[in-house]
Amino acid sequence: MQVTNNLILALPSSGDVVEASRILPTQGNTLFAVTVQVGSTGPGITLVEAKLQWSNDMDNWQDVSSASGSVPSGPDKIVFDNMSAVSRLPGVFVRLWYTVSGSTPFSRVLILSADIDLKSS
Repeated sequence: MQVTNNLILALPSSGDVVEASRILPTQGNTLFAVTVQVGSTGPGITLVEAKLQWSNDMDNWQDVSSASGSVPSGPDKIVFDNMSAVSRLPGVFVRLWYTVSGSTPFSRVLILSADIDLKSS
């Protein structure tokens, strides 16, 4: 299911920018596959990262162990999954947490789309 569509993230005057995707209920599914399509990146962007996070209450979020990927710039694709792993999603909600790093203030990144596909074990 698509959780992000045409998201533009701009670096602040200093530091990184972070943003969450739309929240998706797991509906008892414990396996996942994530695909993030990174579009254009502005000058000075050094990292675009996506992490899968889980929650039981939509207030407290935890990273899913070994469920992240990154690219140095776009256009590129971030792909990760646990379809063959022993680990399972522990929460009832999931989202993607994006982090963009760079050296040029106000430089932008376009996240064209992001999908989280959930399956039962």
